[in-house]
Amino acid sequence: MLFGSLLEEDLVDELFLSLSPTLAGGGTSPTITSGTELPALRGLRLSWLLERENFLYLRYLLGPE
Repeated sequence: MLFGSLLEEDLVDELFLSLSPTLAGGGTSPTITSGTELPALRGLRLSWLLERENFLYLRYLLGPE
């Protein structure tokens, strides 16, 4: 809920995202935030990425290109 609240108040300027090679299914899909839905989509631009042992580490900056 904290991340969702920070997004709602426009206090987030970057996102670090890690992706692991694991599949999960069934049930409700997990989301990166919870709480109030944002009024509009937020643009992200890739700042850098790193691949290590089949994991991806991504850094995104929020805002226009």
